[in-house]
Amino acid sequence: MPPPVVKLSPECSVQGIRTFNREFSKGVESFTGIRYGEAERFERPKLAELWEGTRIANQRSKCCPQEFEFLENQYAPIQIVDDESNSDENCLELNIWRPSKIKESEKLPVVVWSCCNHYRHGSANVFNGDIFCCVNRVILVTFSFRLGLFGLAASEDGVLEGNYILLDQITALRWVQKYISNFGGDPNNVTFYGASSASSMVSCLLTSKLCRGLFHKVICESASALATSSRATPRKFASEMHFFILRKEGYKGSRNGNEIKQFLKSKSTDYLKVLLYSFLSVTTVIDGYVLEEDPVDVYDKGLFLKLPMLCGCVADEGYTFSQFALHNSNVKSDSHFVDLIRRAIRLYCYLFLSKEMGEKITKLVADKYRPEIQTHENFFKAIMEIYGNIYILSNVLKLARYHSEHNTTYLCELHHRPDYFEGPEFVSMVHSKDLAFKFGVPFSKKYGDLKWSDDDKEISLRLMKKHGEFIETGEISDWQKFTTKTKHTEIISLKSKTKLASVFKDDNYEFFNETIPNIVKEDKPIENFCLEEGMKTYMVASYVTFLGFDTSNNNY
Repeated sequence: MPPPVVKLSPECSVQGIRTFNREFSKGVESFTGIRYGEAERFERPKLAELWEGTRIANQRSKCCPQEFEFLENQYAPIQIVDDESNSDENCLELNIWRPSKIKESEKLPVVVWSCCNHYRHGSANVFNGDIFCCVNRVILVTFSFRLGLFGLAASEDGVLEGNYILLDQITALRWVQKYISNFGGDPNNVTFYGASSASSMVSCLLTSKLCRGLFHKVICESASALATSSRATPRKFASEMHFFILRKEGYKGSRNGNEIKQFLKSKSTDYLKVLLYSFLSVTTVIDGYVLEEDPVDVYDKGLFLKLPMLCGCVADEGYTFSQFALHNSNVKSDSHFVDLIRRAIRLYCYLFLSKEMGEKITKLVADKYRPEIQTHENFFKAIMEIYGNIYILSNVLKLARYHSEHNTTYLCELHHRPDYFEGPEFVSMVHSKDLAFKFGVPFSKKYGDLKWSDDDKEISLRLMKKHGEFIETGEISDWQKFTTKTKHTEIISLKSKTKLASVFKDDNYEFFNETIPNIVKEDKPIENFCLEEGMKTYMVASYVTFLGFDTSNNNY
């Protein structure tokens, strides 16, 4: 049988490859490494021009230069195919998978997967779509985009816009609208799917006028734009952070955007990919173009795109963040416990607080969650709960509440301990490790020699089918919808649901979404925040967190 060929225009074609999966007795066709956009360094992207003739589309997509060790750790123990050999600043390429034997009259549902962690790491190639498209008769698109400083560089005057990371994703969605019908996809039935930082950006783009008509359903998992830790940053603060770093790295010029841009354009890729220090918290920017105003304010006003939504989390979101802060160590003492809370508050959640307000909020959180019996394990469980709520749970629940007022919304949580996982017995599924199950990795031999149990495969199959049903119809037939009245959460587990309590708790929601924000309002206005002094505090706190120092005797 000849390889699959798709015409993008009368003069332009792509040739893919066809594979057959014996376990599912189905064929899948893939087209990888297709260029969807072009972008020079720190410039807006544009749709890629088509070519003449037929191109072979069987190579992995380019990915943005990054520190691949972090990407590997994020998805370990599955093997990552990306490395320096396929990294390139001009990385705007995508991959497409579809079921074999698509009829000419068919228009299949489309899901566009955005892969990003920490706004610095990600690639179109992390997950292969073969298994997902065996289980679901849908078309899966994955794509690479600019990350780190390449995607976020900002100057106060707007010469450096700060949202190239979002503009690239919008360009990929525009390409899908223009060409996916040639592959048998329905451009009027597109689901935009993101997890972790990508979920924050998907929910962020729901507030952008540039995205109207580009997608019709969303899947947001394990983060949202409503989190204090991933909230879009005012341009003034983002630009000052970048300027502060540049000064530390030898830049002698002014804050003028053209001057900074010229300096950055003169530097090597290797220099730029590590310039936004790994321990710095970075997010998208309120630029007045992609994000005309703070997405949180847009949600408050009810002006976001009101689309069907599937959102959720895993049982132990806080575990990964706790391990990062503790460097696989223990919470040593009550003062160490308080310090871990202080770092989360000052580094990732409330960057503009005065020192006095920062201490007030730190004490409030510590007093609420301090365990009665102070053992290492109990302290660790408390930090897990705090980090899980402050980074993920409280804002995902808030996102579900907003959307449920206007359209179909499902809220789910995954309780399953992978067979390979060697963490504490009281921990099951942790941040980002669920994605392997949602893309069918337990059924694939392309990710190394991991041994997957029958339970792992059963959970994986269930997740793929439920996601596929939502992608196709915007509904999940045997799930109850989430509303502010029912507050129903679908618990996904092989255990009896009667034995599992939801991780979404009203008390935690009110504490992190109402109590703390109301107290923070008492602080001095953000206009009075000293950026220079704040950056010094922020850098010191970030540095000690990244290196794992115990700073329990220091109030930064």
